[in-house]
Formats: sequence, C-alpha cells, structure tokens
Amino acid sequence: MSGEIQVTPGLVLESGELLTYDKLNKMVRDAVLRIMAGAVGARELADGSINADKIDADLSAQLGVQDGSVTSAKIVDQAVTDAKLLDMAAYSVKGRAGTTAGAPSNIAAASNGHVLIRDAAGLLFRALTQADVTGLTAAIAGPVAGVKSAWGDFGMTIASGAAQTSHVVTFAAGFFTATPVILLTPIHMSPFPNAYGFQWTINRNSTTGFTTYFGRSGSPAAESSISFNWMAFGT
Repeated sequence: MSGEIQVTPGLVLESGELLTYDKLNKMVRDAVLRIMAGAVGARELADGSINADKIDADLSAQLGVQDGSVTSAKIVDQAVTDAKLLDMAAYSVKGRAGTTAGAPSNIAAASNGHVLIRDAAGLLFRALTQADVTGLTAAIAGPVAGVKSAWGDFGMTIASGAAQTSHVVTFAAGFFTATPVILLTPIHMSPFPNAYGFQWTINRNSTTGFTTYFGRSGSPAAESSISFNWMAFGT
C-alpha cells in the first residue's frame, strides 16, 4: 500500500481569532506539501509515465554485468578479435612456456638471431648452441648420413661354343667401408642361336667390387652378348 502525502498549513488560527482575507491567503500560500517516503507507488504512477530523466544516474551500475557471469558458452565462436586481447610484448608469441598445462603467456625474443626452441628449461627463444646444431644435423641426416654411390656400365660376350663368361668391376681403393648394395640392369642383349636359356648372376666381393656371371645352355656355335648398367650404394 502506498504511503501518505503530508500537508502543513501556512497559518493556524488561534481559538476565537477572526479569519481575514490576508490570513486565509497565508493558510494556502504558505502551506507546505510533503510527499512521505513510499507515498508514490505503482498505483499512483500512470503506465509509461517514467522517462529517462527520472531514472537515477546509478541505474547503469545496477544493470551491469556481474563478475564471472560471461562464460565461454555465452561467447559466439570466433567473436573475440585480436584487438580485444591484451597487448603483447614486442617480438613475442603467445604460448605455454612451462612443462605443465595452464594459462598462456607471452614468450618474447630478447635478441636478434634467436630461435624458438624447446629444451629442458621449456619453450623459449635463445641462440642455437653447438649441441643444437649437432643434434639437428643428426636428425636431418638420419640413416642416409655418410651414404656413398658409384655407377657405370659394361658389356659381356660369350664366345662361340662357350657356355658362360664373367666380368669384374673394381671400386676405388677404400671408397666403400661396408659391403654395398648393387643394382644391375641389362640394357642390350643379342640373340642366342641354338641356346636353350641364359642367366646372369652377381657376386659381391665385399667392399672392393663385384663379379657378374653371364651363362647360357647348349653352348651354340655363335656369340651371345649383353650390356649392363650398374649402381652401388654403401658407406
């Protein structure tokens, strides 16, 4: 229920005092009208009668967003722009430098020539050391470090009436320190008159070279020839 409106008259007549025009004017003119606290309620206010000027200046604070009320679920995906983030240090990236999960921070490059690297201290910018370079070289070279190769070609001929021949390839002294892998590819072959078949085999002579054997059956009275390309891979 709304409160009351208090009216204090400007003049109060004493008992037996005559009422004159002047005294009547003072009673009305000097009267004090005071609206008591809580006197104006919803019953006294017309709908739509409160305008912006009548709203207390602190209303904006009263309608503010409470601390912690904005959660990630209330933020639209990709709505946070770079401009809304805190300024970052010069020459820095944002990340997690430590060995545990947690909030990101600025990882700054203090000097020119530094690289972003992970080591025992975490994720940081620093200059490369000899140990870094050695480890990087080993990682890049991996299983192909020190691999050598050699290649060439040769021809073989089985004389008339013969069944086989052979050819030796010798590597440069000390070129390979371990027995290499040999790839042998025929590039030309002549007919085999009266021959029932032919084959070639290869025998690696450790690190010094290899021998190729070319044979046929029947030993016909004609020559048979073949040419090869070869490649060797080893260390």
